Amino acid sequence: MLKAAVAVVVGLGALAGPGAPPSSAAAPDAPPARQGQRISLTLTSAGEAVTGDAVTFAGSATKKLRGRKVRLLRSVGGGAWVEVGKARIQRDRTFTIQGVASGVGANAWQVRAKTKPVKRNGRTVKKGRAVTSGIVQTTVLQWFFLSDRAWVDSKDEAGSYPFRGSMTSGGTAFTRSISFGSYTSAWDWERASWAEYNLGYHCRRFEASIGISDTSATGTDATFFVSLDGARRSVGRKVLGAPSPVGVDVAGVLSLRLEGVPNSQDRYGRGGFGDARVLCAAQP
Repeated sequence: MLKAAVAVVVGLGALAGPGAPPSSAAAPDAPPARQGQRISLTLTSAGEAVTGDAVTFAGSATKKLRGRKVRLLRSVGGGAWVEVGKARIQRDRTFTIQGVASGVGANAWQVRAKTKPVKRNGRTVKKGRAVTSGIVQTTVLQWFFLSDRAWVDSKDEAGSYPFRGSMTSGGTAFTRSISFGSYTSAWDWERASWAEYNLGYHCRRFEASIGISDTSATGTDATFFVSLDGARRSVGRKVLGAPSPVGVDVAGVLSLRLEGVPNSQDRYGRGGFGDARVLCAAQP
């Protein structure tokens, strides 16, 4: 995660510091600000967040905005501004506020406050006017289940096929799994199979739980492999019983291959990667 503390003020259309992450989507322009009144917004949480995470900010404003309500607005991927948080500017002219990261890719953030209306003899002679901060950008990551994605290549043969769907291992149901084997014939040692995915260089991490399906015959035994751009590595050997979590760094990777290789013979069974998923900054 990148730590950022980027302050922005009214009238600046760009980030005022080097700590913010780049964005591939342009945020909508901020509306014109009232001259003479200023409000700033500083990111205090990480510059990257997973969708659904809280994103926190601090800010300050000029003296005339003390006690006024401030609203946090968020734009997802260059879309419309939506209000996602509220706070009040304190007597010391500071405030803290938070919203929730949404979507995948770029989120843009800004705050707006309104000056106090001017009244004379109980009548409003001058309406309050909106004051808007500059824009802060953050990068939002999202988990994608590989069972929801089409593989770009695969290997299958009699008795060994890649499957998408549910697998129960060690009594735990993994409803979005990539598994290997067969329902109708023995999963023998010479019958390896795999499924390959194009990550498009967008992803940061792969996670799953490897295990043997509880419906497999006693003695079913398999080794599981992950290949990154052709570089193959074992992530574990499993028999019937509790699954094991695995996690692999996939930053800068184009091709991800998941593979199951049976070590047993004459055993009807399946095994694989339970709830296999990738954390990405864009759709893989």
